[in-house]
Amino acid sequence: MKLILLIALILITGCIPNTSDTTYVKYVIDGDTFKTTNDITVRIWGINAPEEDEPYYATATLTLENIIENIALHCNFMGKGKYRRDVMRCYAYDSDIGALMVYKGMAKDYDSVSKGYYLPDEVQAQKAKRGIWSD
Repeated sequence: MKLILLIALILITGCIPNTSDTTYVKYVIDGDTFKTTNDITVRIWGINAPEEDEPYYATATLTLENIIENIALHCNFMGKGKYRRDVMRCYAYDSDIGALMVYKGMAKDYDSVSKGYYLPDEVQAQKAKRGIWSD
């Protein structure tokens, strides 16, 4: 019986991508994308930061640089995204990078992906008129 439960547990958990690797940043591309030292392009899961032609693009990019440069990130692979980038949830120490970017007003909750996961952080940023919500 224990063997059957163990096999079932292995099969169930094996179907859920939840690998966490230590990642180091080579450079930040924009407010929701960066390149790792092993040349993987990572798109941060569940957020959408301003694009190059939008207000706060430079500020969002700099904010992400300040959060993730020179530290080890722990990232969970969530799948392949548009443009064949690896979509990941990443953490600096114990802080969710996506949550930090949304809370600081440098990105929005990407509802079609996150299903509102970062919406509480977005509401706080809106109420405080931080970043993209300051106008």
